[in-house]
Amino acid sequence: MVAVALTACGGSTLPRQPQISTAIRGLSQGPQWLYTFGQCHSAPFSGICILSYPNGKYVGWIEDYAGSYVRSLCSDANGDLFVTINDTEAAVVEYLSHGTKLLNEGPYFPAGCAVDAATGNVAVANVNIGHTPGFLAIFVHGKGHPRFYKSKVIYSFVNCGYDADGNLFGDGTDRKGNILLGELPKGSKSIVVLQFSKRLYHAGPIQWDGSALAIGYGDGRARVIYQVRVSGSTAQIVGTTILRSHLFGYKFVGGFFVVGNSIVAAYPNGPKGPTVAAWPYPAGGNPQKILTRWSGHVYPSAITVTAAQ
Repeated sequence: MVAVALTACGGSTLPRQPQISTAIRGLSQGPQWLYTFGQCHSAPFSGICILSYPNGKYVGWIEDYAGSYVRSLCSDANGDLFVTINDTEAAVVEYLSHGTKLLNEGPYFPAGCAVDAATGNVAVANVNIGHTPGFLAIFVHGKGHPRFYKSKVIYSFVNCGYDADGNLFGDGTDRKGNILLGELPKGSKSIVVLQFSKRLYHAGPIQWDGSALAIGYGDGRARVIYQVRVSGSTAQIVGTTILRSHLFGYKFVGGFFVVGNSIVAAYPNGPKGPTVAAWPYPAGGNPQKILTRWSGHVYPSAITVTAAQ
């Protein structure tokens, strides 16, 4: 089953079903699929590219929604996929064997998303619209109308992620543009702004890696990822991963996803074209495998890995 959170300009028309290559189904794909937003080399259009993981074989694609831009991808242990897209409306579309189900979120600007492994709750970070502050939205059990949570300090939320206990974390900016990290403790209605010992240069992805929160980014080129543990209102850095490569271009601005002892990341400006690669985690250093490259005007950004369908 694949679920998609998206925006649809001018109505609630549903996107097409994912186009899965039938020729690839019988091949040895590996146990997981990697989804990334970009221009698949084997597909005629841009959209969400589906690769097998860890071998990087092309599986299929989900067609790009006209006039939209994919901001984030998130997934759960069942292989469900959620996508956030910026436009004038937001919704959740769940692909089922007997059809689709549409869940409206409202006229907001969704950015990052995350799924709570224990409850199935789906969280969406929303950026500000003009003078209207952003917020965190939670779809309980991934359905129904969302619950909204605002901060008096964080003006615009960019990314979010859950820890193993169901606490939700979101990063974003205050009204002056300072990068901040907040926590919505499980069962609470109030977002706590956390004290962070080092500067965050970008409000990057947030993901539980099994023992700590992996949070980006600790440098201006978005290659430094912190491992963070939270106690009370303090976020303590307990480790640092630096992604290095001679293939990097001017800037590394893609998303990342921790899977086992690897971290998969997309970087759009390499001299040999937009690239998705895997690095050792948490060691970092040089990439251990190049998963895919393609040319074109649509660059890999959002990324997630989940169970194969």
